[in-house]
This record gives sequence, structure tokens and C-alpha cells, in this order.
Amino acid sequence: MNEITFEFACRDDCLDKMVPSDLRQLVAERDSLRARLAEIESWKDAVDHELTKIQMTTDTFPDPRSALSALIDWHVQVALDPAVNGGYRLVPNWTECKLKLPEPMTEVLVWIDGKRGPSWKNNHALVAYMAPTGEWFEERHPSRDPLAGVLMWAPITDPGA
Repeated sequence: MNEITFEFACRDDCLDKMVPSDLRQLVAERDSLRARLAEIESWKDAVDHELTKIQMTTDTFPDPRSALSALIDWHVQVALDPAVNGGYRLVPNWTECKLKLPEPMTEVLVWIDGKRGPSWKNNHALVAYMAPTGEWFEERHPSRDPLAGVLMWAPITDPGA
């Protein structure tokens, strides 16, 4: 077919007769890849925009994970800095005893379940240590009886540091 008439061009199947199906498939695949690339570029642009806060770009980093890690580290530093966060200091980072225990004989802050029932708020914190046997003992008032109900612990840090 050398000549395309208006009547032929108006037919629903005119492209099917003119363009090979392999080419149509490649064009559809190309369009899909272009859309995916645009989506990826929008993510990169967003990360690049955030990286301007630390005067860097995504090209500064060897891989995307490093760029995200740098952004997270920067945001954490800002959140922890009392000079920029309104003077607040973080509260202890409690660790559940069933997940991890401190080194034996290290003084830590412990959270104790007072076990007085749901209507009572008898939970409290105090300084204690865990003996090599795995039992908890209060540091301030040494006793032969181990503490009961220790749920969590947190390292003791110097508030002036």
C-alpha cells in the first residue's frame, strides 16, 4: 500500500495494518520505562532537595543508601542538639529485659512493675545492677533479696555531657 487515503486512515485497524506488532510492543515498553524513570527521578529530586540542607547532593554519595543515611544522621543530630531543639534532652532509651540485658554489675536505671493492680500506678524507676546470676539488685539499698518485676533498663548517662 503506497498511498494512504482518508478513508483508510479513519479505519480502526489502520495502524495494525501499517505498524508491525513488534514495533508497537517496543513503543509501549519504552513508554512504560520512561514513566518509571520519571518516577525514580522524582524520588532522586526529593532526596537532592533534602540534601541541600547539609550542602550535598546525591552525586556526593556512592549509593542511595549512603545519601539517606547521611540525611537521617543529620536530622538526628539536630533533634538531639539542645541549642536548636528548644533545650530539650532525650529521656532514657529503655530496653526491654526480654530483648537484651546489660553487662553484669553495671549500674543502670531500671523500670519496675509495682504489681499493685491496674488501678494503681506503682511502677517506678531506680538505680540497680544485674548480678552475674541474672538477678537484679538495688544499688542504693543493698539487700540479699533480688528486685522483682524489672521490665526494662536504660544506661545511666552524664546529663552534663
